[in-house]
Amino acid sequence: MPPPEPPAPTRVLLVDDDEWVGFSTQPLLEELGYEVDWVLGGRQALERFAPGRYAFVLVDYRLNGMNGVELLRHLLGRDAEVKAILCTGMPRTFVDETVFNEGAVGFLDKPWPLEDLLRQVAFIGAEPPPRG
Repeated sequence: MPPPEPPAPTRVLLVDDDEWVGFSTQPLLEELGYEVDWVLGGRQALERFAPGRYAFVLVDYRLNGMNGVELLRHLLGRDAEVKAILCTGMPRTFVDETVFNEGAVGFLDKPWPLEDLLRQVAFIGAEPPPRG
């Protein structure tokens, strides 16, 4: 009999330097059952990130020091299976092609309603953990 599969990660890495986004998004994700590590920039995200640790990462496009696409490249270099949702308040046409060419599997326009966040989480296959 094969060994049981390890449980799916239930942590989310939220990377956004806008405190309003962090303070509003973290409780939403926690209410869905995720544990959230919220960091303000790309360097902090790289320090926290470890392969297999996160169900997904939610990354702002505009960050101080490096943008979200640059961060995504670094994360994918460490874990090719990482699921990433990139978000931005910039016009979608500006970032669409770049985002998906660099490995993001989801995209959110800021500000997003909860339904859009849930739809993206389901789309990337990172369903919320079962409540118990």
